[in-house]
Amino acid sequence: MVAAMVLAAGCGDSDVSLGSRPKDEDSGRDLARAVADHADCGSFEDYRLDAKDNWVFTCQKSDRLFGIRADVSPSNRADLIKKLRTEKQPYKAGHAFLVYEFQKSPGRANPAADLKNFPGTLSLPDS
Repeated sequence: MVAAMVLAAGCGDSDVSLGSRPKDEDSGRDLARAVADHADCGSFEDYRLDAKDNWVFTCQKSDRLFGIRADVSPSNRADLIKKLRTEKQPYKAGHAFLVYEFQKSPGRANPAADLKNFPGTLSLPDS
């Protein structure tokens, strides 16, 4: 009976941990959806799934579009983090995901405030 309960607990999208590491496109989508659900995003869509070790999804929150990138390895995100820092764009990072403003909204004050409901550690740009 215990084995059946453990087996049942492993089924379904809601069981994805924010600390899990995706192995393929489907598990990347599950992780990104968990991130979006945590932030109460209004929509969730696949964006770029042509890579073998990272996948990008988008979600709409308020009037902003955010990118959620799921990575097989933390080393895969170095280029994106460098780009975000160069653009002085805040982002949130988790064990195997990054959340960032996908389409920058010019003139918006405090873009980091819109990231507050997403999980992960906030990284602010240098002034």
